[in-house]
Amino acid sequence: MIVFRKKTSNSDIAVWQLTESEDALLNLLGKGSIPSVYKNATRRLEFLAEKLLLKAVCGESDFEHLPSGMPFLPNSDVRISFSHTKGYVALIASRKKMVGIDIEYPSERVGRVKERFLSIAELECFGHHLPSVLLAWCAKEALYKVLDTPNLDFAKQLEVQGFETKTEGEFLVKSVTDDVCIHKLNYICNNDYFLVWVEKNG
Repeated sequence: MIVFRKKTSNSDIAVWQLTESEDALLNLLGKGSIPSVYKNATRRLEFLAEKLLLKAVCGESDFEHLPSGMPFLPNSDVRISFSHTKGYVALIASRKKMVGIDIEYPSERVGRVKERFLSIAELECFGHHLPSVLLAWCAKEALYKVLDTPNLDFAKQLEVQGFETKTEGEFLVKSVTDDVCIHKLNYICNNDYFLVWVEKNG
């Protein structure tokens, strides 16, 4: 079921909590089947939740993937991005912007590998504070989805500007690729998940 929905001037964001069985999700969808490529039980549920989110937000449920793995709607100018974490699936959709989204459940898992995606400056600034580390991870993952830069180095090429972790808000991330750009990202965080999304011209 959808547990979060937010509309901005550019995008529509929604989160599905996976509480239903596979049969229940198929019944809600009302048509179609699960492609044979989805063999893992969890991934099958996530796929169905993706389609249900699309149906609720865009009015259609069929989507495909580019060779890069990016999802898209055939014959549509709507851009989409998905993310999954333990028990949840997130979607952002926009006609006006390139979009990226990431969702993560609160745990020490990301904190244990923070040196892989945080710079020395970021580690010194907020590396001791797990909620900030989780937000930084989600931000860099969401931004990666819209930058379309192969082999992007999260620690060296994406720099989170200083921010104060609240239940919701926005902060800036600098990307250093062919150009240097500053991006505004929005977030919410609660006891169940951290959610970050970005809208980019393009």
